[in-house]
Amino acid sequence: MEIRRAGAEVRLGTEILLDAETSGGELSIFSLSLPAGERSATHRHTRELETFVVMEGELAITTPEGETLLGPGDAAVLPRDVTHAFAAGQSGARFLIITTPAGLEAFFREIDAGVPPERAAENAGLAFVTED
Repeated sequence: MEIRRAGAEVRLGTEILLDAETSGGELSIFSLSLPAGERSATHRHTRELETFVVMEGELAITTPEGETLLGPGDAAVLPRDVTHAFAAGQSGARFLIITTPAGLEAFFREIDAGVPPERAAENAGLAFVTED
């Protein structure tokens, strides 16, 4: 059994709960808290399926199909290569992101170590989409 303790690793405000090493490469789990209205950049994952699980507040996920609002206990699964962004609702949001396979944590670790974001994204299979 592999165990990682809460708070053991936080990078760029994202807590890495489970990583590739701990899960044998199967999945990564991240815990995030966003204040009201904070939004991610629009992006897509070329390697991972991404699952969102909302613990508190509301989280809006925007894809080419439109916007979906998730509340506590709700979950959404995004296949790889789906362009998306997420934003906290009016009261903020606390949520988990689960990626399969594991490895996305390298993105947060590289940026935290000073690797330029564009290179860290490329290394992690992330593609950021500029909005017109």
